[in-house]
Amino acid sequence: MKSALVPIEGMVLYGSLIEKNDVVLNKYDIKVHNAGAWKDIKIAQLTDVHIGSYFSIDKLRVTMDRLAALNPDILAVTGDIFDDDKINAEAIALIGQYCGKFRYGIYYCWGNHEYMRNMTAIKKNLAKTDIHVLTNESIIINRGDDKLSVIGVDYPQDRERFAMLGETYMKNALNGVPSDSVKILLAHHSDFIDNAFANHIDLALTGHTHGGQLGIFGHPLFPGFKYVRGMFIQDSCYGYVSTGAGSWFPFRIGCPPEITIFTLV
Repeated sequence: MKSALVPIEGMVLYGSLIEKNDVVLNKYDIKVHNAGAWKDIKIAQLTDVHIGSYFSIDKLRVTMDRLAALNPDILAVTGDIFDDDKINAEAIALIGQYCGKFRYGIYYCWGNHEYMRNMTAIKKNLAKTDIHVLTNESIIINRGDDKLSVIGVDYPQDRERFAMLGETYMKNALNGVPSDSVKILLAHHSDFIDNAFANHIDLALTGHTHGGQLGIFGHPLFPGFKYVRGMFIQDSCYGYVSTGAGSWFPFRIGCPPEITIFTLV
């Protein structure tokens, strides 16, 4: 009996002390037919930090330094970042200090965990920064005659109406988006990848699932979602589900946390 417990204890120790804390960097090239002047632009994604017990302010600073050192043009932050009312204000201010490190800025969409916290305080503190908060809206960036649309959707709170609300949020967010622009969607829940495919979004960046947090041979042990981890492609449109930089619970097995860089080619 004792020998049978040793591997399990070892896995728990590895998952809680090593893999959970080893944030990997993943890089992807995204083929965009109308990239134009936006060819070679780099977009970084940070998601599911869950600042608090398992992700400290110091670790957030190290992560932001690491992202900035990669010289991406845009940082996309896709929710579930500010998850501890005691330090949310400090975390927001810290991320805000890095806005100038990304040529076209930092863009943020809401996750479900922000709704579990003091949203009034979170919104107030975000407003003190230059972080672009996208709530069913978009920002159009020009590079010569070529346009890039950064689109952000809110997190639907009503699970029974999730699909309907998702369609409404997408419709509102796409209002005024030029059809010939390169389109980047920020959404917390990976179900929005279907909305992105339906609306011909070039690249959708999502999180929420943590990649299942437990996996084997690169596959989640408990999927639970249609899109759980990694890249999905349909009709030349890309949808990505990040495993997230933080954790739901204090260990990961076969599913390391990540930060991600996407280059348009």
